[in-house]
Amino acid sequence: ICGIHPFYRPRSHPDQFDVNVRCLDSDGISQFNILPFDGVNWEQNVHLLGD
Repeated sequence: ICGIHPFYRPRSHPDQFDVNVRCLDSDGISQFNILPFDGVNWEQNVHLLGD
């Protein structure tokens, strides 16, 4: 399911774009390492995001 945000500019990296991996071809998601992230406490965890 693609959802309502196929791509956007993230607060953590405003000079880049994020792409919703579910909007890619079905085999696209297997090419990524999925890491859990505590979005509820975003401010305390944003430093864990990679560049």
